[in-house]
Amino acid sequence: GWLRVAVRDLRGDLRRFTILLACLALGVGTITLVGSVGAALQSALMRDARTLLGGDLEATLSYRAANPDERALFAALGRVGEVVEVQGRAKAGNGSSFLAIRAVDANYPLVGTLAVDGADQPLPALLAERSGRYGLVADQLLFDRLGLKLGDEVTIGTARFVLTGILGRAPDQVTASLQFGLSVLMSTDAVNATGILQPGVLATWRYKLLLADPDFEAARARILDAFPDAGWKVLAPRDATADVGRFFDIFARFLTIVGLSSLLVGGLGVSNAISAYVTERQRSIATMKALGATGPRVLAHFLVQVMLLTAVGIVLGLLLGSGLSMVILPILGGLLGLALPPVVDATTLWTAA
Repeated sequence: GWLRVAVRDLRGDLRRFTILLACLALGVGTITLVGSVGAALQSALMRDARTLLGGDLEATLSYRAANPDERALFAALGRVGEVVEVQGRAKAGNGSSFLAIRAVDANYPLVGTLAVDGADQPLPALLAERSGRYGLVADQLLFDRLGLKLGDEVTIGTARFVLTGILGRAPDQVTASLQFGLSVLMSTDAVNATGILQPGVLATWRYKLLLADPDFEAARARILDAFPDAGWKVLAPRDATADVGRFFDIFARFLTIVGLSSLLVGGLGVSNAISAYVTERQRSIATMKALGATGPRVLAHFLVQVMLLTAVGIVLGLLLGSGLSMVILPILGGLLGLALPPVVDATTLWTAA
C-alpha cells in the first residue's frame, strides 16, 4: 500500500522534476554512448588487426628503401608488398595542392580490399604508365579543389600523371603514417620518376609481408639478426593497432569523465529540485504525521519517489545513449575504415546504469 500511495502522490508532480530527469538522462546517455563506441572500436581493432596492418608483418624504415639483401630476405619469408609514404605537391593549370602520397607496388593490398570509384580496372592497371604518363588515384577533394575530372592531367615533381580513379577506403589507412595533404595513390615506379625522393626528404618505406610460416616472432628475429644496425622497425598486427587502441581508450576515458562531470554538476540541480519539492510538501507531511505516520515512514515515502524518478532518468539515458550509438557507429566506421556494426555493449549499459 505504501508504494501505491507514493506513486499516486507523485503523478501530479512529474513536471517539477524535468531538470532532475534531464541531468540524469544526459549523464547516463553520455557514458552509454562513449562506452559503446569505445567497446566497438576496441573489438574492431582486435578483430581486424591483420587487415589494418595490411599483412602478417610490417618492416619499416624512415630514411631509405630496402637494399637487395633485405629484399631477398623479405621474399624468403613470404609474399611482399612495398608502400612508400611521402608528401608532395600536385599542379594543374594555375592551381596546386599539397599531397599525402602513398606509392604502392603491384601486390598492394596484400590483405583487404581497396575501394576505387569511377574505375573498373585492377589497381596495377590504373597506376600503370602509358605514353610517358603514370596513372593516379586521388581523393575526391583533389578533383574539387583543382576543378579536375577523370582523365585530366596533373604534374607532381618532374612526372606527369593522368587521374584514373577516385580513392575510396583503403584497408590499412588507420595504421598509415600521419601526413598532411590530400591522399593519392601512385606506383612505386611513378614516385621514383617524380624526383621527390631526394636525400633528406621525410619519407617512410613500409614492407608488408604475408608470412609463409605464421611464426611472427621467428620472422622478426630473422630480420633483426640479419640487419642489426639497419634500424628496422618490425610490427605484428597487434603492435600496429596498439597505438590506435591507446588513443581510442584515452579519448573514451576523457569523454567518460565529461559524462561523470555532467552527472556531478547535474547533481546540484537534482539536490535543489528534491529540496524544493520536500519543502513545498510540508502540508502533506503534516497531514501524514496527523494520520499516524512516523518519521521513517515519511522518509520512505519521499525516498521511494526519488528512486522511481532516478530509475526513469537512467532508463531515458540508456535509451538516448543506445540510440545515438546505433547511429554514430556506422558513420564513424566509414570515416575510420573499420567495420563498426550498430550494436550496443551490454557491459557498458550496466556500467552506465
